[in-house]
Amino acid sequence: MTVRRTRALPAPAATCLAVILSVLLGGCQAPGGAGERPSAVPVVAIVDGDTIRVDLGGEAERVRLLGIDAPELGRGGTADEPCAVEASERLAELIGDQIVLVPDPAQGDRDRYGRLLRYADTPEGVDAGLVLVSEGLADLYWAADDVTRWDDYRRAYDEAPAPACAG
Repeated sequence: MTVRRTRALPAPAATCLAVILSVLLGGCQAPGGAGERPSAVPVVAIVDGDTIRVDLGGEAERVRLLGIDAPELGRGGTADEPCAVEASERLAELIGDQIVLVPDPAQGDRDRYGRLLRYADTPEGVDAGLVLVSEGLADLYWAADDVTRWDDYRRAYDEAPAPACAG
């Protein structure tokens, strides 16, 4: 048997070939895009029940959880909305110190405040936003019913109990 030796492609040619193959085999995907599970990132802080801060390569980024609208924590002398503390505490309990940020191809990358728009899944694959909705601690974000996980969120919302903190 004769072993045939081949030369490696130069870097630019290899990159072009990889892009062409990726387009032909289903589209060009950025890391963390559809079809590829993003890796977990460190959680820096829980801002409230639907916003967190994470460390992305040494930079703190604010992340708005897609699909949900949690009660607001009081700021600047205003009172907390009912269940705001419970929603924030439950989110902290669910995600711990690591979270997998999952983009939604149906949504933009950032909101009007510059926050990343992502689903927040635990490293085990549990959707933290879905849990908050199913426990009655978060509402649906009705202004964006075109999120990919909308049907699951809507089903959980329809079946959610009224939380004790709602009064």
